[in-house]
Amino acid sequence: MRIGIPSLSTKFRIRFTVDIMFYLGLAFYLVTYIISTSFYLQFLPSAAIKLGYYCCTGCILYKELIYLILEKYKAEHYFGFFVAMLLVVICWRISGLRVAGMFLLVYSARTLDFKEIARFCVILTGIMLIFVIASSYAGIIKDYIRIEETRVRHYLGFRYCLFPSTYLFNITALILYIRKEKVRVLELAFLFVLNYIMYLLTGSRLTFVTALLLLVIVLWLKYRPFDYNKKHRLLYYAKWVFVLLFVFSFIICWNYDITNRIYRTINTLLEGRISLAHMSLQQFGIKLFGSNVQWIGNGLGENGKQTAGIYSYVDNFYLNFLQRYGTVAFGIVLIILTIVMQRFYQKKDYYAIIIFGLLAFHGLIDDLILYISYNTFWLLCGEYLLSRREVPDIFSYFQSQINRSGKRRKKWLNLNH
Repeated sequence: MRIGIPSLSTKFRIRFTVDIMFYLGLAFYLVTYIISTSFYLQFLPSAAIKLGYYCCTGCILYKELIYLILEKYKAEHYFGFFVAMLLVVICWRISGLRVAGMFLLVYSARTLDFKEIARFCVILTGIMLIFVIASSYAGIIKDYIRIEETRVRHYLGFRYCLFPSTYLFNITALILYIRKEKVRVLELAFLFVLNYIMYLLTGSRLTFVTALLLLVIVLWLKYRPFDYNKKHRLLYYAKWVFVLLFVFSFIICWNYDITNRIYRTINTLLEGRISLAHMSLQQFGIKLFGSNVQWIGNGLGENGKQTAGIYSYVDNFYLNFLQRYGTVAFGIVLIILTIVMQRFYQKKDYYAIIIFGLLAFHGLIDDLILYISYNTFWLLCGEYLLSRREVPDIFSYFQSQINRSGKRRKKWLNLNH
């Protein structure tokens, strides 16, 4: 008698496939990271945060093990796994799984549809953002307020005012990527209001300007959509944006001269960022596999107190990553970003080019784009770098094995009779 397993509806199929392990690992990572950037950190032992990242790693490795058993890797997948593990090892020794786990997620995301991942992240990040902000207004955790000469900045339950605004920008970008030309004007207006309110509360000018630019571009493309049969030169050459901005950042910061009036003017406009990066390059240098550089920033500790010392944080994404994780890891990431930008153009994913281009410029004075929690688009790299195949269904696999066993048994019985 043939033993069958009932077919499952498409909506619930993910619960019975290896996909669920990825989403579970991603959920562990996002929740752990967001909680660790809020004042809820004071209620949790460090072991709990480590456990969250370990659970994420365990889920992803288990998913990859199942994938390896049910369907053989191609050579490109072995190479991709090797590169991912190299980045994991390099980053682990500097920052632990907070950054290292990100590269495992990027590699593992190759088997999934990014739009589904984006929807998942929008919902989960949105819930966590509302939860932390509501907790700060309810008095459960602190809403630290920083008073500057030109603005008052609320931290909204987080340990730095840029954190909530960057989470919101990530949600905004994900929604616009999912919706593209189908987005309604009312949706754009709603997203603008949310980002503007966040700007008024946190004073995060760069994040708001980036969000505003993206909203304006998407609004323009809604009425003047891309001609996908036409070549777009600007988008074609956009693949070099990360390389060019890195070279620009390095040359400007390395050659900074306080006696030069132009340098001084630019440095003043950027609130001293160039001089800080220059001093950091001179003091810590650049190493092959990075070093645990200790900068002092405006972020608060879990108790709401600022780190003692003179501000020295380098918030340029390119130089921050280069100094902290070294030339090997940075070189790999730069190559990956360049290849991915090229593949965006080849597959005519022009919205991805626009978003990555804005993030590239945003990274000149904000290093938060490094982290998946603030920039979920890292996961899109996995899909475009490695050819995505259909994820094997565990139950379908066992169904086929049962069917094969039944056929072999039937054949054996026929031979014996």
